[in-house]
Amino acid sequence: MEDEMYELDVQLSCVRRTAESVKALRDPKEQHQKIDIGNYFSALSLSCIRKEYKELGCFVIEQLRQYPKHVVPRILEQLEIKEEELVEDREKLDEYWRGFHKKRQNSVTNCCVI
Repeated sequence: MEDEMYELDVQLSCVRRTAESVKALRDPKEQHQKIDIGNYFSALSLSCIRKEYKELGCFVIEQLRQYPKHVVPRILEQLEIKEEELVEDREKLDEYWRGFHKKRQNSVTNCCVI
């Protein structure tokens, strides 16, 4: 359970960082020219985009290089959707974890009451 929570936190952090990098490209000066994505994205952020788009990941990144004006809004939208999903998943895990600890605490309390 703790491993799942950790993995979810790492993934959520990566998605949020990548979204921030994509937002930096919304600057109108950057949208009309080819960009060096190394100036905006870490290897981890590029990996996050590839994972999100699966088989099309490399294509999306190439399109980001060539046509940032057209691709940035779509990538940002997809990352925001992913972030919402991860936050919901995190909330469900937190709820389950709280219930688990409450049951455990109750069973320990009941066991010790004479």
